[in-house]
This record gives sequence, C-alpha cells and structure tokens, in this order.
Amino acid sequence: MKKKNLFTAIRNAGMQTKLVLICVAIIVPVFLASVYLMVGVQHILENYAVNDLKADTDNVSTRFSDILSVAENVAKEMSQDETLINYISTGEGSNPLSGFPASLNQIEDVFVYYENGLAFTDSSYISVDDTTKNLPWYKKAKTDGTAFWNIISVPGGKTEQTDNSEETHYLALIQPITGKTGETAVAVITISPGAYTAAASPIGYPVVFTMSNGVVIYSSNSSEEILDTMYVPFYGNDTASVLQDNFFYGSNYTVTVPFNTNYTSTAFRIYMTVPYTELTEESRNVTLIYIWYVGLCLILSILISILLTGFFTRRINFLKRQMNKVTDGDFELSDEIKGEDEIYELYGLLKQMVNSIMISNTETTEAKLQAETFRLNQVEAEFKALASQINPHFLYNTLETIRMKAYSNDDKETAELLKVLGKFMRRSLAVKDGLVSLDTEIDFTHNYLKLQSARFGDRVTYNIYCEPDGEYMILPLIIQPLVENAYAHGVEKVKQGGYILIAVKYAGKDVIIEVSDNGGGMDKQTLTSLREKIENGDTSSGKSIGLTNVHMRIKKYFGADYGMNIFSELGKGTTIRLTLPRETGAKTEE
Repeated sequence: MKKKNLFTAIRNAGMQTKLVLICVAIIVPVFLASVYLMVGVQHILENYAVNDLKADTDNVSTRFSDILSVAENVAKEMSQDETLINYISTGEGSNPLSGFPASLNQIEDVFVYYENGLAFTDSSYISVDDTTKNLPWYKKAKTDGTAFWNIISVPGGKTEQTDNSEETHYLALIQPITGKTGETAVAVITISPGAYTAAASPIGYPVVFTMSNGVVIYSSNSSEEILDTMYVPFYGNDTASVLQDNFFYGSNYTVTVPFNTNYTSTAFRIYMTVPYTELTEESRNVTLIYIWYVGLCLILSILISILLTGFFTRRINFLKRQMNKVTDGDFELSDEIKGEDEIYELYGLLKQMVNSIMISNTETTEAKLQAETFRLNQVEAEFKALASQINPHFLYNTLETIRMKAYSNDDKETAELLKVLGKFMRRSLAVKDGLVSLDTEIDFTHNYLKLQSARFGDRVTYNIYCEPDGEYMILPLIIQPLVENAYAHGVEKVKQGGYILIAVKYAGKDVIIEVSDNGGGMDKQTLTSLREKIENGDTSSGKSIGLTNVHMRIKKYFGADYGMNIFSELGKGTTIRLTLPRETGAKTEE
C-alpha cells in the first residue's frame, strides 16, 4: 500500500519535482557506474604494473639465457676442436685451453677430466680417480655421451666432488669429448657467479634462478651463489605465469618465466617478485582522487538540476497556457517565449499547427474537388480500357474479311499478305510480360520480313541463322525492332542488292543475337552519339526509341552484364548485337 501511495504521489507531483526526481534517477546510476569504472581502472592499473613486471622478467630471462648460451657455444666448439682432441689423446701440441676463462666474463673456469694415463702439468686437466668415477654427473656424461647442465661442488677452486665443508657450488655444463682412440674425456664449464648478479641487478626486485626441478641456482636476496639446499615448488605451468601468493617473501606478485637452452634443451625458470603494496600504490592514489572528484560532481549535478528544472518549468507552464487557448479556439498566440532550445522549437511547431488549422477548410474543399476529378478520370480510363479491348478484335475481323474477299477474287497473293499482317498484328497486341520461346520470336520476325519483302521485292533479301534450340527463352519483341531499324536506316535507300542477316548463336556462357545489313552505315561521331543515347535511355529526340527500349529491357531483366552494342562503318553497313545469358530460366510463355 505504501509503495502504491509513493507512485501516486510522484505521478501527482508538479513538473519541477518530477524533473528533479528524473535528474536524481539519472545521476545515481551514473554515480554507481563511476564507482564500477573506478574499480575497473584500479584493476587496469594493477594489470599494467603486472605486465611491466612480466616484461622485466622476460628481460632477465633473456640475459640469463645469453649467459648459458656462451657456455654452450664454448662446449660445442670444444667437442669438435681437433687440436683439443689430439691434445687430450696424445698430450702433444699446444694447450688449447690457455686463455680460458679470462677471455669470457660469463665463465668461471674450464676443466677437462681424462682417463688415458697421461700426465698434464696444466691444472685445467684433471686425471679421473675412483671418487670422480662414482659421481652421478660423471657417470651420466660417460653413459649418455651428450652435453647437459648440472650443479657441482668445487672445493678450493678446483672442480671436484668431495665432502669438504668449504666447497662452493657452481652451475656447470658437462660436455663429453671423444678422443682419437675412442676414449671419452669430460669437459666441465662452470658459470661465473658474478654473471648472475650482473643479469639480475638492473631490475631492483628479488630474482630467483632455478633448474626445472626447482633447485635454486641463484637468488638475489642470498649471499650464497648456488643454493642447492633450497627448492622452489612450482605451481604454474610450462608458460609464463603470474602467481599471487606468499610465494617467496610475503604477500606479493610472483612472475615465473620458463626458458630452454639451445644446445642442450635444458629447462630453467626465472622467478621475480614485487610486494602487493608496491604494485597497488598508484591505483590507490588514483582511486582516492577519483572518489573526491565523483562526489563533488554528484553534489554539483543535484544543485544544477534543481536550478535548471525551475527555469524549464516556467517555460513549459507558459506553453501549456498557450495550448489551452488553441483548444478553446483562440488562435491569437503571444511571443513571450524566447531562445533557441527545444521548448522554443516546440512553441514554433504549435504556431505552425495553428496556421495549418486556419487553412484546413480551404484544403479540405480542394481535396474534395480533387477526389471528384480523380473519380471521373478513373471512369474515363475504364472506358478507354474497354475500347482498347474492342478495337483489336474489330481490326482482326476486318482484316479477315478483306482477306476472304481477295481470296474470293482469286488474288491469293493479297490474301496471303493480309493473313501474315493479321498474324503479325495479333502477336504484337497480345505480347505480355515474361519470356517467350525463340521459335515464337523468330516466327514473329519472319512475318515482319514477309511483309517488308512485299514492299521491297527483289531489292532486299534476308537470311535467318539459328544455333540454339527453339525452346530457348528470350524477352519478346527484341529481334523485330532491330530488323525494322535495318530496313529504315540501312537498306531502305539501297536500289539493288540489299541484304539483312539475322544470326542467333552461342558465345561461351552467352547467346549472341546479331542483325546485320549492308546499308550506308554511320560515321564514328554518329555512332558514338547513338551509343550514348541508348546507354543513357535518352528518347527525348524521338529517335531510336525501339533500340533504347530493347536495350533497357534486357538490362533490367538479365542484369548490367547484358544488353545491346552497335557496330557500324560508313559505307559498309551496320551490325546490332544483343548479348543474353545462355541460361535464362524455365519461364514459359503466357
């Protein structure tokens, strides 16, 4: 009941109250949408920060990958270096390892383990003892014969695996080398701890570098270089991942990026972390500013809506009073409303309506007169339609009567001509919309030619050539106008030897209809002008109406790719060509 009373109160409220409520109804959703947008902007800013973190992680990953690539390139060269292989096998020649690792900052040391019994004075060559032979990484190198990465301990600056408590752990690339006599030596290339620091230091965030099994190789927050006692559980996938968890050092975003080395295809992973507070600080500041801004806009919007609604209410009440005057029949309106807003335009429409009402009686009278005139015209049109139905029958009957008279008087030639004329005119007046068969159109044209032959006699001969089947469907009355044009503008002035050829033939996916004559032809200027008139449908001159009608009908029925073209040369005759589709459909003659 209270809800109904509220709606009733709003409906009965004044215009200004309604407008204020409308403004509030608009402003509140806008305010809520602004809050939603604010939250969205906060998420967007956080996503931007996370994306920047991912980009930094990719850069660190690239630098770490470059460090490992240097060692892999050295290992690959060592496995194929004939000088080194010869030196390991025989002890002869110069030491190829001289200068390592000083020439490369990424490499800490390079050692070669051998078992051939030779004695090398260089500390880079280490004879394998029983302890070394039992080390897992050494066994793997001897068994697999391929390069791989492993963490090894180096006590006292020498790469060995002992129980020495002062040993240092290094990431090392293990490269088996096959000697000349088939024995296998093992090269060990250790990575410099300073290379890790150099790769991670430009970022400024904690960075962890691990093997694929989670063993930590380097951590920027640890003083140790290799932390083989630390293990990082992996919760991501085989692609770059963003982990929002207490993964390393408290509440933070952790980005992890995997990468593989080119030579050994060994998998490694980079982790980089940033505290939540550091990433969200900017978004919090923006959110605070946005709250103040939206709140201020809300207050100002309510105040402005109250002022504006009062202004518009006064103008609307005035418009209401003027409309009441018109309703009472008083068409004298004042011009108190000024301005260029919608209310002013509405008042202008009211004044136009009043003017329309004032002249409505005159217009109503004229409309009645026009309606009566239209009725009379319709009666006249019906009478003419009836007459048009009577006249053709009268004409046919009259021609038949004359033909029978001629036949009775033994004038068979005249009788035959009258018969042909009757068939021709009957067909002309009976043509309807749609398609007719080619046989029907050819027969109609042939009747026209017979009539013309009676006029011209031996001065003009004709021939009809037809390739398509007689059931091929075409538009009616498209060949006869071309033949009529050939007589009227082609061979009419020829005193002897006039000739007209009607050819219907296939041309790929089209059917070509050509009507050619050997008359006087046209010059280029006349031909160009005629083509333009036909193409534009121009019949203002009263000439070429039949040709224009044929061209426009073909285009309208079959499309722009079809129609008429004219070829002519002065003194050599004229050819009119119609292009039709080979498949015109299965329409039948009505």
